[in-house]
Amino acid sequence: IKALEDNPKEIDTIVFAVPSENLIKAAENTLNSYVEVDVVIATKGLNHNPVEFFSNYFLKNWGINPAFLAGPSFAIEVAKKLPA
Repeated sequence: IKALEDNPKEIDTIVFAVPSENLIKAAENTLNSYVEVDVVIATKGLNHNPVEFFSNYFLKNWGINPAFLAGPSFAIEVAKKLPA
């Protein structure tokens, strides 16, 4: 595992594990410095401006088809019949 502060040429995968409202800003601040990296998104939710799946946003803006790391749903969200 390398930190982003390490040599960018040695980074081949970036994992984003931030709240969904911060994902696009984190990606903008990071991806412009890296070429040909794999992206893993460990964020739940949708992009809200514009409303779309994060996979579509990453493909449209960076030509990256990200992988997603998903975990268990939160029981309170399931009970309220919210997306989980």
